[in-house]
Amino acid sequence: MEAVNPEIRIDAYIRNVANALDQIEREGIKNEVIEIARAYLKDSIYYLSRGGDQFTALAAIAYAEGLLDALRLLGMAHFNWSRTDDLIKRAQNKVFVAGTFEIIHPGT
Repeated sequence: MEAVNPEIRIDAYIRNVANALDQIEREGIKNEVIEIARAYLKDSIYYLSRGGDQFTALAAIAYAEGLLDALRLLGMAHFNWSRTDDLIKRAQNKVFVAGTFEIIHPGT
């Protein structure tokens, strides 16, 4: 599996959150948590564009996604995460790693 540029991955999360916020807006739902999520989205876009501060951009978009997920799980907002983007599909890949530790034999 090829490595994905972190900025491209963060941009995919930004687009996904923006899409969810658009769906919520079409429903006419407004509350303080949605506005906070929108502010985190704007922060993420700002930090990503400001010389590629990837860590802060990722943290901000993760907060936004978490807030929206909480509203969705509580039934206070209805939207679907768009998972059609190939990047998002690759981000969902799982890797199984197995190993053992044997206490009888000393490591060398």
